[in-house]
Amino acid sequence: MKTPESEKTAALKWFGEQPRPIQVEAIKLQTDLLRQARQTGVKLTPETVLDQLAAACRKMRHEEDSLRLKSSLTQAQAKKVHNRKIVRFKASRPKGKSSPKREIIRLKYFHLVQELRQNENFGWRNCSAYLMEQHKFNVTHAYLKRVVKELEGAEHGDSN
Repeated sequence: MKTPESEKTAALKWFGEQPRPIQVEAIKLQTDLLRQARQTGVKLTPETVLDQLAAACRKMRHEEDSLRLKSSLTQAQAKKVHNRKIVRFKASRPKGKSSPKREIIRLKYFHLVQELRQNENFGWRNCSAYLMEQHKFNVTHAYLKRVVKELEGAEHGDSN
């Protein structure tokens, strides 16, 4: 059965409104559908690719709608829909404004503080005092420690 153009258009519009992680999931599903189509001998044309993306979006929307309508879903499907909704919610939330002091530490003093701690054996209090005395930058030792540890984690690829 051929899908009406209005449903394809609605599915692609839904795709455009989704956050990036949901779009990536839809494209993965589209890739699976394209592989299945290729195995049956379907020639991959731009129209076929677009149709498969619409089909993937329709399938994802159907899973969500069936949960909302309380149809019977397996536990795995319900969890998948729940995770998708969480990702969408997180993506819709405005990102917090970065602290000006944190940015100054990141741009100007991060490497200096690392050098003071490693080469000069300064503690966090001494680093804070040094920044105040030599650079007229007032920051508490606790905040300096927290920001530097976060930046070191980000530098080493940690998720924190």
